[in-house]
Amino acid sequence: GAVRLDATEIEGQLWLYAAWVSERPSTTPATPPYQQPLFAAVNPLAPDQLANPHQIFQGVNAVRWSSEDTPFDAGLRQTIAITDTTNTIIVTAQGLDETAVPTEMSLHLGLDPIGGSNPDSPDVIWSAPDAPVSFTQFSVSVPAQGNTATVFLRGTFNGSNVAGTAVWDAVTIQNGSGTNLDFESSFITQDSLTVPEGWAAWYQDSGS
Repeated sequence: GAVRLDATEIEGQLWLYAAWVSERPSTTPATPPYQQPLFAAVNPLAPDQLANPHQIFQGVNAVRWSSEDTPFDAGLRQTIAITDTTNTIIVTAQGLDETAVPTEMSLHLGLDPIGGSNPDSPDVIWSAPDAPVSFTQFSVSVPAQGNTATVFLRGTFNGSNVAGTAVWDAVTIQNGSGTNLDFESSFITQDSLTVPEGWAAWYQDSGS
């Protein structure tokens, strides 16, 4: 932009100040403004006691992420070992969601056959979106393309000023092996998040 010169006298010296403002085009924030949800064990009392049994498909624990009033697009990922690189990988998982506005929420199960960590990669094959109010099986199958692949559990909530929760349990893999697929093992701290051991959390943060 244009430069403006200001002058002032300090102890017999003339000081000149050049001031200007650079403007950059305004960018439209992503809609909705996704933020970090709260990741947690469905049953924090496991294995000695049972809490929230309606959010557990089998065993005594599952995983969930939720928000009380902000949208989120988030999930868990795990890179798995492939048994036969010439065969097809089949992954299934049980999922459900809870919200007062079911049309604003969806779950996806994803599989990246080349083992990448980016849920937005075009290499990820996703199941059809669904918003089940009770546990429903999600499934995706992809021909193996290497010694590893990555499983993605995704929950997307587009509502505002209302709560939303994504719940996953009982992941199974044909032609591969993973860690803590039933979420019965310990939950650990990852940065400021609480996630099941063997899994890594990810989330969109366009709201910040």
